[in-house]
Amino acid sequence: MGQYDEAIAQYNKVIDICPKEELNDLAIFYQNIAAANEQLKNYSFVKAYCTKALELNSRYTKALLRRARVLEQTGDLEAAFKDLIIACIHDNFSNKTFLAKIRELCHKLVEQQARENLAKSLKIIESTEFDKLPPSKLEVLLLRATFYVLSGDYISVIQDFESLLNSEDVFDDIKICVFVRRANLYMQLEMLEIAFKDFELAIGINPRYGDIYYQRGQIYLLIERLCEAKRDFEKAVECNSNFGMAYLQTCYMDFSFAYNNMDIRLVKVAVKKLERAFKKFPNPPESIFCCNLYADVHRHNFHKADACLVKAIQKYPEHAYVYETRGALQFKHDNINKAIKCFNKAIELDYKCEIAYKQLGKLEMQRGNIEEAIKLFDKSVTYCKIFKEQLEIYNLREAAKIELYIKNQLGGIPWLLREFTRFIDIEIAVELLNCLIS
Repeated sequence: MGQYDEAIAQYNKVIDICPKEELNDLAIFYQNIAAANEQLKNYSFVKAYCTKALELNSRYTKALLRRARVLEQTGDLEAAFKDLIIACIHDNFSNKTFLAKIRELCHKLVEQQARENLAKSLKIIESTEFDKLPPSKLEVLLLRATFYVLSGDYISVIQDFESLLNSEDVFDDIKICVFVRRANLYMQLEMLEIAFKDFELAIGINPRYGDIYYQRGQIYLLIERLCEAKRDFEKAVECNSNFGMAYLQTCYMDFSFAYNNMDIRLVKVAVKKLERAFKKFPNPPESIFCCNLYADVHRHNFHKADACLVKAIQKYPEHAYVYETRGALQFKHDNINKAIKCFNKAIELDYKCEIAYKQLGKLEMQRGNIEEAIKLFDKSVTYCKIFKEQLEIYNLREAAKIELYIKNQLGGIPWLLREFTRFIDIEIAVELLNCLIS
């Protein structure tokens, strides 16, 4: 009848006279009080009474879902997520609405964590003094826009880009840089048509500026338009024959096309071209990238790929990236101890090597060392400054935290549930659980 205060009063009377051994009945009464309080928006009472109900009946799905809903509304996404997971376990992951909610809440939680962490990096660039810079400091404005990109604050990025492009004092090189960076931003936002327009505007300023074609080629590569990517990398080299990274990309594109077409002769030609690149670009970072590509083109020949990386380590023992790459190769081929050794060496050389921490976290997850995995993911996210990459690390960390929580709550974790927490992929979890149920 909508008389929630009176309902609460009556349920309290019921609780007073209900025999204490009737645990299920008492749990229902507490949950009903929580329901009435939810209608009154008394969220602290909702959480308290749901908790009382769950103390009496830990498998009370309705109380778990109600508490999860209120926890989400009050901003405690992590606690809400845990309640949803436990509810779904009790429900055998059969309710698609619950599963969809888990996915939605997981994305919210991960993004919230990433944004909170990156917000700490913005205190300096958001100070009032920053906006008082004279026009001659436009390059600093470009730097601030870069930080906004890293933080995911795309509105501020666009505003700073517009300020630069509308300034009469900005040099052509800076304008080109703005157009290229804005194009990459539009790419992240899946606004491809506008992104490619910005590349054209940059080309209109200086059609011999090789980096424009290189950056556009990278985007074509990401969206798997390989012919256009190959063309742009070749154009970048045409503009600047010493553009090492672009040249190496042409080598790799030649190999990819030959390999995909199963043209053994052209595969050999592409590999020879890459081998010549070692002499053409003997210094880092091009030489290291060349080693990485050479290992990749021999990915089906583990020993040859690994031998290439070993030589690179011997030549560049101070570069963490080489150890990181070899660690990834060893990890892929289940050589866990060697992978760990490589990743630890990368961290020894560069304590901010966030990828090494992330990979070590994955390894510890596989070995069941969940607490250690969480620590490693925490370190990884501390040193990672790219918002999109932070989201991936937070996903991994959240999976580890969920697994640890369930292990502590239930005294163990089924293999199928471990697959779910590792990937946070609802379709996979449902498919695996349905197999188990059947």
